[in-house]
Amino acid sequence: MLLFLKKTIPKEARGAQQTLAEFDAALVFMGLEEHMTTSRLLAFSRPDSAAIAQEWRDVAKRYQSVLPDDRDQV
Repeated sequence: MLLFLKKTIPKEARGAQQTLAEFDAALVFMGLEEHMTTSRLLAFSRPDSAAIAQEWRDVAKRYQSVLPDDRDQV
């Protein structure tokens, strides 16, 4: 009886724990699948191209301001 409690019960408990963990993972995936099939489509907005262009112009101006002038080369 002691051998049963020492060897078999821990082995069975590990097996049950693994099975329950796999079941939990399956439930998560099933929930994600249901969410994907029943949810509405999301619309993503495009970036504002004018704002991006202005940002790049500002970066270029800052970069130009730290570059040495041709006059500094003399």
